[in-house]
This record gives sequence, structure tokens and C-alpha cells, in this order.
Amino acid sequence: MFYHASVTHAARVSWYSFYWSTMVLMTIGEVPGPETNSEFAFVIVDLLSGVLIIATVVGSIGSMIANTNAMRSQFQHRLDAVKTYLTFRKVRTSSILSAHVTPVVTFCS
Repeated sequence: MFYHASVTHAARVSWYSFYWSTMVLMTIGEVPGPETNSEFAFVIVDLLSGVLIIATVVGSIGSMIANTNAMRSQFQHRLDAVKTYLTFRKVRTSSILSAHVTPVVTFCS
């Protein structure tokens, strides 16, 4: 357990240890330390709520990227299925029909 010379009471030592570990976790530089137990509690709750907010934002951005990739993959699968069908029906890639099918599939997806 982390010990500081000005900390003597057992509960205060616990608060100070949790505060210190939170500060190390957050990698915040030198800031004035809290003096009372209520200040320790406030600073710890404040730091942890900041971590929660940042984690929520980063998670939302990651989710949006994953959804975009999934939608792109689904679209590509549909387009490949249409191209396979055109090949199966012996429609040449240079034909007018083939040139109009891709924009229609893109528009409808």
C-alpha cells in the first residue's frame, strides 16, 4: 500500500492509495493533492467519470466504423451476386445492359 508521511488514519490511507492509483492510471502530471476525505472522493469520482465518458465516445466511434464496414461488405456481396448472375446469363461486361446494372444496384442498396 502506498504511504505518505502526512497520512495516518487507516481510512485516510485507503483513500490516499486509491487516489494515487487513479492518478497513476490516468497519467496526469503534478497537480495539487486533495486535503480532506470528501476531496479525495470527489477527485476519484471525477477522474473515473471522465474515463467513462472517454470510453463511451471511443466505443461509439468504433461501433460506427464496424457498422460502416459491415454495410460495405454486405453491399459488395450483393454486387458480386448480381455480377455472377450476369456472367451466368452470358451478358457481356461491355454491353449496355451490364453498364446500367451496376448503377442501379448501387442506387437500390
